[in-house]
Amino acid sequence: MSVYFYIIIGVILFEYILSFIVRTLNIQSLDPTLPDEFSDTFDNDKYLKSQEYTITNSKFSYFTSTFSLIISLWFILSGFYNTVDLYVRNYGFNEILTGLLFFAFLFVISDVIRLPLSLYQTFVIEEKYGFNKTTYKLFFTDKLKEYLLTIIIGGPVLYAILYFWGSYGSIAWLYIWVFLTSFSIIMQPIYINFIAPMFNKFTPLEDGELLDRIKKYLNKVDFPVKKL
Repeated sequence: MSVYFYIIIGVILFEYILSFIVRTLNIQSLDPTLPDEFSDTFDNDKYLKSQEYTITNSKFSYFTSTFSLIISLWFILSGFYNTVDLYVRNYGFNEILTGLLFFAFLFVISDVIRLPLSLYQTFVIEEKYGFNKTTYKLFFTDKLKEYLLTIIIGGPVLYAILYFWGSYGSIAWLYIWVFLTSFSIIMQPIYINFIAPMFNKFTPLEDGELLDRIKKYLNKVDFPVKKL
């Protein structure tokens, strides 16, 4: 097997182990005693509830990350990627369109596999702690929006990446780096003004002491913000 195969497997395992250790240390560092600095901001019951919420999510992350690891390794070791690749090549498209179709299949398959976990996260854990503000209808409507945005935005981006790889050989990485850097900068205002409002409701912070103190601090550090 290629050395790159072992590098990929090693990186996947390293990321999983590192995340596992960090998550464990975060849980162990939690303290049920409300810090004095926040005594005028939080009441003790809400603070304890926030700790319970963190622990519940962290423990659930143990399961989801392990599940994702198993799926990722199975995709690689079982030859599933090769099966998908051979399947999409049967359509006879050019290399770029074949690549787009390959990643589209993987995206849909991965999303369907993880769907039960997302539903549990939203309608069991979030619901238990009173943070769920969505319905099943809204959940799947947002899911359709995600798919639409993936096609509209992700499709052209992936097309450009595949084009660079196929056209510029050993220096393709340089063109891709410049392209993705420029894209990430351009996407910031687009996301804030158009994409985020598609999934969340934003209302201006009401006049009061909190708004005044935030504005005062922003002026102090000379950080321009148009909306709060």
